[in-house]
Amino acid sequence: MDETAAARILQQGSMGPTLSEIRQAQGLSEQQWLEQQMALPINYHRGYLVKSPDENKFQYINRIDAWWKGGLHSNDQLRQRVAFALSQILVVSDASSNVGNQPEGMITYYDILLKHAFGNYRERLEDVTLSPIMGTFLSHLGNEKANDELNIRPDENYAREVMQLLTIGLEELNLDATPKLDAQGNTIATYGQAQIEGFARVFTGWTFAASETFKKKNVIM
Repeated sequence: MDETAAARILQQGSMGPTLSEIRQAQGLSEQQWLEQQMALPINYHRGYLVKSPDENKFQYINRIDAWWKGGLHSNDQLRQRVAFALSQILVVSDASSNVGNQPEGMITYYDILLKHAFGNYRERLEDVTLSPIMGTFLSHLGNEKANDELNIRPDENYAREVMQLLTIGLEELNLDATPKLDAQGNTIATYGQAQIEGFARVFTGWTFAASETFKKKNVIM
């Protein structure tokens, strides 16, 4: 790659290149640069998380500080960029009150995305699903099985979101991403209420390891 090509791939595949990084990429092919990046060890963000002076617990700002340090100072820039892209798909938000006070859990969740940045989506989705942060955010942590006598129904929140937002979407698509249409010209739904209820039953019975009781809890990481 010449200087222009090196700058372009680094703009697309890193958290923002430095001039020295552009110089290092010059002379490599795009494939060589990708292979070098994918071979680098994972630089997890958990190691950057430190408490503020005079604080006895982690604060929101500590997580933000760790994210910036991990994203900007790590050598595995391609992985950092891919993890950031995944965080826009496999979303959890500390603007939500149920995980907003869990900076340690939030950064542990982000490290899952770093771990699986170059992996397959099946394994990535499994770890995301089993994350206490995702379980709290989309409320399948402590989800109970149906009990008609107690008027309990499995929480359908994650069951719906895992199909709608995290995997297949609302409508069947062609290979070019245009909607498939039925004989009447209508779009074809990928799932219905029956599938949501079935998935909700799958996402029951999960709580913290070694927990003595089974009920919904606040996550403490």
